Amino acid sequence: MSKSPPQQPCAPGVRLAKRGRWLHVTLAQPGLIDAEAERTLAQGIAEFPDRLEFAAFWAITRYNQQAYADAVRLLVQTLAASSANEGIQRYRRALLFYAGHLDEVW
Repeated sequence: MSKSPPQQPCAPGVRLAKRGRWLHVTLAQPGLIDAEAERTLAQGIAEFPDRLEFAAFWAITRYNQQAYADAVRLLVQTLAASSANEGIQRYRRALLFYAGHLDEVW
């Protein structure tokens, strides 16, 4: 008898601090992002540009909206901005360049 893998919750959430209050971003179901979550993420990005978790969740949102190139671009930019990894930093300029040209064939 095989065991089923553990179920992922249908409504994962992320709480993000904002001036002593908590914003709650809810991804209602996989692939569905409500307007309130989009507004919250956009507000977080605008007000806290150094808080890269907003950009990472926005990338996931864009992926769920089937905007795959935009999602990858955002993730690569976030990685390049936040990683202390020597290899990432060595190729940072190239990664950022290609992130802006994902649909081009070289």
